[in-house]
Amino acid sequence: MYNEELYQKLADEFPAVAIRNYCLMTSRMYNHMYEQCSTDVCNEFDYQRQWWLNKYLELTTLLKKEK
Repeated sequence: MYNEELYQKLADEFPAVAIRNYCLMTSRMYNHMYEQCSTDVCNEFDYQRQWWLNKYLELTTLLKKEK
């Protein structure tokens, strides 16, 4: 399952605030993995951390607009 598919499934099941927290935690998880990485997988960790961070920022902006 790709990130966008997973994100959509979670968005159907949980409130936006919970999804936003998940995105932040997932981004940080990949960031820690990236920082410890010394192989070719580093590019994947870098992509993942940025993808989930972008979703976190996107949700943060949407939630601020809703207030």
